[in-house]
Amino acid sequence: MGDQVRFTVFSNSRDQALAAVNAAGKRMDEVVSLDSEFARIAEAEPGARVRVSEEMIAVLRAGKRVSVLSDGAFDLTIGPASKLWKETAEVGTIPEGARLQDAMKRVGYQHLDIDPIFGYVRFHKGGMRLDGSGIVPGFASDEAMRVLKKTGHPRSLIETDHRVIAGEPPPNQKHWKVRLQDEAFTLANQALSLRDFRILARMGNREFSDVIDGRTGVASTNRHRVFVIGRQAVDTDPIAIALYVLGPEASPKFEKHFGVKAVFRDSTSEQASRSRDRRR
Repeated sequence: MGDQVRFTVFSNSRDQALAAVNAAGKRMDEVVSLDSEFARIAEAEPGARVRVSEEMIAVLRAGKRVSVLSDGAFDLTIGPASKLWKETAEVGTIPEGARLQDAMKRVGYQHLDIDPIFGYVRFHKGGMRLDGSGIVPGFASDEAMRVLKKTGHPRSLIETDHRVIAGEPPPNQKHWKVRLQDEAFTLANQALSLRDFRILARMGNREFSDVIDGRTGVASTNRHRVFVIGRQAVDTDPIAIALYVLGPEASPKFEKHFGVKAVFRDSTSEQASRSRDRRR
């Protein structure tokens, strides 16, 4: 996942708490290994149905809901464009127009079919590629909290540099008091996700973030932080990405549809610099 994960667990037994945390961490690792399924889907022929795990179905359905509501600002199929941006960033440049246009011909959530009943997915175009970096880590954190609750530790907290998952509040408290990037929040059985400016590439005086607009294939140059609070990180993570691209004026639509709360803050150049080498 990239970020360091911190667990806070209330328990009657230290040994039981450690066992629960180990089980939760193992579950996170299992979910992150979905990368192998992403590769298998990409290798399939256009129109071919690919059998996938229940976890993959859950991730894709959640991601497609955000893709639809954002009109593609967040797009699960941005893989061809994100791969191109990463490749060019490694050599100190940005994608040429023709290459980016070619990559975007293979992007579009509309060309992804998900069959939750039989557990199949398929692409309708060749060369499509899923990018789970904006949603799989959040789903992994959700799953870790489910493990903690299942093992009898509902009063737990999972924190990373860009996400907090809160279970039931501590004894005699109404909520958890948490801080994320110096912002204070209160949470109870909720997820908090942050999308901020993390530099991916530079070209002259322009700096491009690692958030790529799924509608255009262009890396965003927005400089703000977006915090999203909701029921689960599999929703709040991609919503934060969509709102990072779309801006605060799009917040009401997501707040109404998903029941989330969005908070926007300006990003400083100092914060952007600190975030440069952070990757999820």
